[in-house]
Amino acid sequence: MKTFAIILALLAFLSLPVYADPVTAGALVTLLAPGSGALDARPATATAPLGETVITWVTLTAASTELFVTFLDRSGATISGPTAVGLGNLNPLTAVAAATPTGFMVAFDADTTATAGFRNVSFRTFNLTGGQTGSGQANVSTALDDTAPKVAGNANGEYVVAWTRMSAFGATPTAGIYMRRFTNTGTAIDPNDVRCDDPSSLNFQRQGGTAVGMWPSGKVVVAWTDGQFGATPGVNSPDGHGQGIVCRFFDNLILTPTTPVMIANSVTSDDQFEPIIAVDNRDRCLIGWCGDITPNRVDAWCRRFDDQGNALDTSDLNLTPNNATTDTFLMSIAGTPSGEWVATWQDNSNTLNEPAPRCGWARMNQNRAVFDSGVTETGGLATESHAFPRAAMDYYGNMVIAWQVRSG
Repeated sequence: MKTFAIILALLAFLSLPVYADPVTAGALVTLLAPGSGALDARPATATAPLGETVITWVTLTAASTELFVTFLDRSGATISGPTAVGLGNLNPLTAVAAATPTGFMVAFDADTTATAGFRNVSFRTFNLTGGQTGSGQANVSTALDDTAPKVAGNANGEYVVAWTRMSAFGATPTAGIYMRRFTNTGTAIDPNDVRCDDPSSLNFQRQGGTAVGMWPSGKVVVAWTDGQFGATPGVNSPDGHGQGIVCRFFDNLILTPTTPVMIANSVTSDDQFEPIIAVDNRDRCLIGWCGDITPNRVDAWCRRFDDQGNALDTSDLNLTPNNATTDTFLMSIAGTPSGEWVATWQDNSNTLNEPAPRCGWARMNQNRAVFDSGVTETGGLATESHAFPRAAMDYYGNMVIAWQVRSG
């Protein structure tokens, strides 16, 4: 308990910078003051087309686990929050968010005695000013653990939630990747869970790290990690070398697969894991991931595809090519309808004379050319380190990044 208390004291608050002109010109907004014996962890963010934003995170105390939300207007001013979302007997573990022109969805996995202790994926929907419009459970089946959700929204006000099903929580073999679509108020579009992976193709029952994107047409792309980390080449691996990024594309009617299960990464040496997806309004997506290409070093990588699953890039792009000594973990990718992208990562280095880790970001045009980059901190504070940066963008390319700060 002593070690746990130290961790709670160190990870004490969240900070939110809005990197956008004329929003707040990159000013720092503190969402939660340093704190009070609570661990405020792993924020997620989503921005609607005209700039309204939701920030969500999970707060852990010795007695409970709570889900918090804060809503911002397009100028960066707080509309409401931080507000604890009433969850009854649910204990949220992680939270993710997505936006549409009319509101937001926040999804989370939670354990509850109502389903014999199995974890389930739940959600809440909100309008643009933070009023709750719906709630429910994403997964229909409750016989196994459903966990680690990701959620995406589109311009028509629809959401899709994707998650990993596990035969036993934290153990292999896994039992598949699933998804389900919902309206902007949380009404299910699909009557049952839709399986994304193929039990007979590129399936090593070590799935995780699910990611999802949905175009205005309603087409969906899902990606996930599969394979055994650090495995001997050719053993338990979709791409022949340890973990790989597996993806599949679906049509917009009954989610019939457009493509077979396929490998997203072109570089197959060593391990690729934890995919992230963003889509634009031109039938393209950017899939990013963490790649352990160089021994003892992880970099952030990405590659573009169209909505039919055709690769638009012959090779993967390393977003952190100057990383020579540390692990750089990709944390989020967001985009605009025209195809401008922003990626964020957690860089376990201390080049600013701060305790590791720190948070970096890069903006790319529609051809993946990086035209702007930076770090969230402004330098030199020896008592802080920054982690888990999550980005969102509005229709015009204004950018929001939320991250967790370690203080003390």
